[in-house]
Amino acid sequence: MKRTFTVFLLLFGLSAFGQHAIALLEIPEASFSFHSRSGIGNQPVSADIIRGMWVVNASLNGKTGAFILDTGAPMLAVNRMPASKSDIVASGFSGKVEVGTTQVDQFNWSGINLRDFTALELDISHIEAVFGKELMGLIGFEVIRGNEIYFDYASSQIQVLDPNRNPLHRYFEPATTVPLTFDDHLPIVNLMIGGKSFKFGIDTGAGINLLNNRAVENIPQELLVKLPNESIQGLDQDVKECASYELTEAFLGKEKLEQVRFSGGDLTQLKALTGLELDGIIGFPLLRQLKFSINYPKETLYIWDRTDL
Repeated sequence: MKRTFTVFLLLFGLSAFGQHAIALLEIPEASFSFHSRSGIGNQPVSADIIRGMWVVNASLNGKTGAFILDTGAPMLAVNRMPASKSDIVASGFSGKVEVGTTQVDQFNWSGINLRDFTALELDISHIEAVFGKELMGLIGFEVIRGNEIYFDYASSQIQVLDPNRNPLHRYFEPATTVPLTFDDHLPIVNLMIGGKSFKFGIDTGAGINLLNNRAVENIPQELLVKLPNESIQGLDQDVKECASYELTEAFLGKEKLEQVRFSGGDLTQLKALTGLELDGIIGFPLLRQLKFSINYPKETLYIWDRTDL
């Protein structure tokens, strides 16, 4: 039987700057189908931002609870210990992670209604402990791929929008438009640093920004300020010490970014299992500076003027 390889980068930074998290889930060969899909909200959705992660309320099989909205996850993941072994081979930041599958009868969030599909089983109880909040799971790409999702960190609001016609584009013009590429489910942008282009995944489930150790060598050193090391804990519960940096200047399209903090990390395991080679992950410390939307069908990132909306 064909085995599906999965990589998790679900990390917590344990440092004087506070405890953060980053979630990236990769399933490049998985094939999960929905019996039915319908609905688009087009209305603001109130959410909590906890440790840099978006937490929203959704309904799973008739029960309502909290889910992390994670653009770094491929699909819906239900928070529970896997009931049995699966053919999914899962790896975390520094070790293996146990993953299973489960059948979902019905899932509803912000006008998105899904029925009769397979979801992952994944134990994220340690995140619950950090959040001090019960979590039902993660919402990922397969749930939101038909929509444009707008994120406003300042007001803690999300909008699930029609990707072709919606009020956002009807009444406003984006300040910057940035093309996206997708490696399976993960949205990827080019970040310009010192005149060079670097590939970064966009992960709203990331409480930190992550910079691949190999990318550090190619960034002009005058743009990097070395900070004290910090410790990172992965989904496998292992703790690793890593470097920490402040990137003084970068450009996302026409948007100038300044003084952005990154944690250093080794992403070679991600490349070894999936072939995906990234220079880093863009998470909360960078994304919170922006009002932005991801249009999945059009493969476009829009950055909006902070004073317009």
